[in-house]
Amino acid sequence: MDLSLDSARNYPSMIKDREDEMQPLFARMGNDEDLYYLKPYKMVDSHGKEIPKVINITLNDAQTDADRIVALLTGAVIREEVEGEGLSDDQTTLIEDFLKDMYWEIENDLAARQYPNLMFFIAQQLCLRGSAAVRYIQEGDKKGIRPKLLPLDTQSVIYAVNDKGMAWIATKSLRSKAAIEAEYGETISGKSAVITDFWNDEVNIIYLGTETSIGSVLKEQRNKLGYIPFIYVQSGLGSAFLNEKSEEHKGESIFAPNRHIIAEENRFASILATLAQASFEGPLQFHTEHPENIKEGDIENPFGVGKV
Repeated sequence: MDLSLDSARNYPSMIKDREDEMQPLFARMGNDEDLYYLKPYKMVDSHGKEIPKVINITLNDAQTDADRIVALLTGAVIREEVEGEGLSDDQTTLIEDFLKDMYWEIENDLAARQYPNLMFFIAQQLCLRGSAAVRYIQEGDKKGIRPKLLPLDTQSVIYAVNDKGMAWIATKSLRSKAAIEAEYGETISGKSAVITDFWNDEVNIIYLGTETSIGSVLKEQRNKLGYIPFIYVQSGLGSAFLNEKSEEHKGESIFAPNRHIIAEENRFASILATLAQASFEGPLQFHTEHPENIKEGDIENPFGVGKV
């Protein structure tokens, strides 16, 4: 494939095809997100229809367990330690201090842009998404070096690899009308639009589109770095199979072993709550001296909470 700017028209279809391939993985991430956000449980029958008059209970175990694990990982202390043949203690200390300064500069920059703490972000992404990604570009001049790190939600990261590593990457983000106009000078008709940021070794192309369409080129430029400035890592959990089902189970989240059990726990809790309530409002008898006057439909099914 020609990787020049002239072939930019080929990239949208390439991104869309790969996005379709990754849909099972993105769907799994979405289901895990629902578990973490405690999406209200609804008891349904075998046809998927909600069962009436059930006290639906959503247990908070998924969120509290995840928060505990993320808190433990976030509490880890980063320690810079440099060793090298022929390096003196003063030299290794200088390098270690430089790394510390770079890390704190990144943290300060993230805080200024209202992004979460880097350690917290990576821990939560690895635990709940099963992967973590950032874009890192280092800017510098005679006055010094400025690290520029952009955290990415991997549910919106599309990528492909080849025999040399990452072949290309594209990130999708929903941006407001004001944000698009401020950054790109483009006025859109709606309140928001989807920005797709595509990178490979040679080009960086920004597309303006929708949730279902990559759209048109908003900005294009040569990739002067000569490499893709992204880091994408997966958790150590998941499948090592190489079949059609493996995409969904790459970089599993902490919910992998009990993802389907959580719904059953909510069902059991809902049954117990409903039965407990029914014990206070059991079925009642209907007394009449003239049963011949009762027509069909006057009395409902006598089974249920508070039925007569």
